[in-house]
Amino acid sequence: MGESKKWVDFAAKHLCPGVGRISDFVFARGSGSRLFTPEGKAILDFTAGIGVTNTGHCHPTVVEAVRQQAGTITHAQVNLGLNEPLLKLTERLLGFVPQSLSRFFFWNSGAEAVEAAVKVARMHTRRPGVVSFQGGYHGRTFMTMSMTSSKHVYSAGFGPLMSNTYTAPFPYCHRCPSRLENILS
Repeated sequence: MGESKKWVDFAAKHLCPGVGRISDFVFARGSGSRLFTPEGKAILDFTAGIGVTNTGHCHPTVVEAVRQQAGTITHAQVNLGLNEPLLKLTERLLGFVPQSLSRFFFWNSGAEAVEAAVKVARMHTRRPGVVSFQGGYHGRTFMTMSMTSSKHVYSAGFGPLMSNTYTAPFPYCHRCPSRLENILS
């Protein structure tokens, strides 16, 4: 039995379901746009790590920046106090947004960011409902799982899910019966 097969069998026994995978590849390392199995097979990563490795896997500049930060301070919890990297990033981001968007909220994941956006929207509108589009993926937390409709596997067996969530078809006027020009006229 190869190393990869051993890990696939191990994962089937010990990792929770609810995560869709497009393959049974086991990745031991990455370099640039390629991932490598324990056996050394190279696989082109067309997803760029689902968009988080836009510079490629293990880009030397990114690796060095991580090393420097880990050698300075590993985790500066914002509940305990402010930290320089957070403040410097905020300062840089202010140069890219309109003045009316002068506040930032940093999160660990997309699901947490979606939950924060829903909380802010509910607070601002005083409305309890959330509308998301068919086929959308918003995350695997309880709230975002309630909004996700891209694959049933993400929420199967976890119900009942959050109430007041509604799914709407994504507007695609090229093929919709009323066509955009009819709407605008």
